[in-house]
Amino acid sequence: MSIEIESFDRQLPFLISGSSSMQRGMVIGAPGGAELHYKGTVVRKAIDIPEISQYILQLAVDIDVGLFSAWLYDKLRSRSVERVVINRVEILEINESMIRRVISEQVEERR
Repeated sequence: MSIEIESFDRQLPFLISGSSSMQRGMVIGAPGGAELHYKGTVVRKAIDIPEISQYILQLAVDIDVGLFSAWLYDKLRSRSVERVVINRVEILEINESMIRRVISEQVEERR
């Protein structure tokens, strides 16, 4: 499942990973039986256009979507995040329940 986070905060990928260095392919352990695989950041050379951090969310069979959603929202809530896109579903109102709903819907579609 792909996750793209558009933000003006260049430190956000480091906050999500809990690491002071980032590299493509890095695996970030997340609560709820999930892993985020860092795919890189798209930097666009224009004024007032946010960077896009790209991840692949790998889900365990028995993932606790609520726990993962709360963790991700906690990382995003105090940052300058413009939007989150999960498997091409755009989340404009970024809150824990919307993240949980979109991920749950995507998990159900895969079953």
